[in-house]
Amino acid sequence: MSVDVGPSKSGGSDSVVYVYGVARSDMLATGIAPPAEGIVPGVPVELLPIGDLAVVASRAPKDAFAPPETTERTAQAWATDRALAHHQVLSTMATLCAVAPVKFGALC
Repeated sequence: MSVDVGPSKSGGSDSVVYVYGVARSDMLATGIAPPAEGIVPGVPVELLPIGDLAVVASRAPKDAFAPPETTERTAQAWATDRALAHHQVLSTMATLCAVAPVKFGALC
């Protein structure tokens, strides 16, 4: 089975799916609302059904995941901010349902 990436919610045609974790798909019927925003500002977190599972993910343009081309310190701050946002999404989802985390940086 695979995830249908479809168009990016932010309008980009060259999009990827950023994965935070995996939950049971029966959680979708409960009306659980994932966080409004994930690691990409303005891009919502979604629950994407795949069989008996639901992927906690965000669809965004590929270029949203490229660190700035400046100093190593700026790139490290960029990654730190996104790692913290990844953790926050998982923490919020964990208060709503059982979720198996996926390592930071997982793109499909």
